[in-house]
Amino acid sequence: MSCILSTLSRRRFVEHLLRSPLVLAGTIAAQSPTSRTPIASSGDPLDVFDFAPLAQKKMSVAHWAYLMTGVDDDLTRDLNHDAFRLFQIRPRRFVDVEKIDTSVQIFGQRHPSPIVIDPVGSQRAFDSDGELATARAARARGNQMILSTVTTTPLRDV
Repeated sequence: MSCILSTLSRRRFVEHLLRSPLVLAGTIAAQSPTSRTPIASSGDPLDVFDFAPLAQKKMSVAHWAYLMTGVDDDLTRDLNHDAFRLFQIRPRRFVDVEKIDTSVQIFGQRHPSPIVIDPVGSQRAFDSDGELATARAARARGNQMILSTVTTTPLRDV
């Protein structure tokens, strides 16, 4: 019985290692995040994916691999990426865009936009203030932030 348990534990450990960002770092580092021209200034990006080539250059291989992988087999990450391809901006002509209201009510509380910053763990690996910097940015724009269960900053501080 203990032989079976140790074999299962070893298998799970090896599976975990094979899915580790550090093991995947070599393959991910070789992949280009996009085929777009790198942005020259903060006014150039068309969407958040335009920042990927710049971010990849600025980060260590291990940190880039950590951000580019998902939990387990990356299925949720891949499905989310595919789902966003279904959305398009539908241009409307002759519509007054002087005063646009993007506010939304969520659980009885009004927010200036439907943007929510999703949980990302170990943020101090990318910035010395970690989750505190993200929380400050969210607050400055009136957005919500979901704190990761693998936060590097205690909940009470954030």
